Amino acid sequence: MKRALGLLAAGTVACAGTTSEQLASCTLTVAVPDVVTAGEPAVFGLDPISDRWDIVAHIAGEPAAVLSTDTTGCETCDTCRTDNACDPCAADDGTCESCEEACATCAPTVTLQVPQTPAGMWPLVVVHRYGQSPTTQIEVSAPTPAGSNDTAAPVMP
Repeated sequence: MKRALGLLAAGTVACAGTTSEQLASCTLTVAVPDVVTAGEPAVFGLDPISDRWDIVAHIAGEPAAVLSTDTTGCETCDTCRTDNACDPCAADDGTCESCEEACATCAPTVTLQVPQTPAGMWPLVVVHRYGQSPTTQIEVSAPTPAGSNDTAAPVMP
């Protein structure tokens, strides 16, 4: 027991004086599809976007795996924001108005694996290094039963 307490104290002392970089903090904007299907991937708009590994999403309190991110069409916007040293949260604070035109067609997205939840309205929350989204209600539909798309004629015995 004394050894465990000693290791705990040593670990606490080792962390004293550790510093971390303060990143921008903004409200993430999430655009949701009309309906998503339980157990299936779904594409959501997300601004500002972050790296796939950095994004955490929950639907109905369950983790929604991040399958991919897409910033196709955002190259001009990204260049403008870099050249003008725009804050990632500039959309929130209006500090990068010079890039509004360059960013007009940029629509970054994230593809999430919708967890196996019952059909209904469920909360969605997304968090990453730049901030957190407000809780948004999304409609989750039940998965389509296997074989329900089968249009073949029944086989006669």
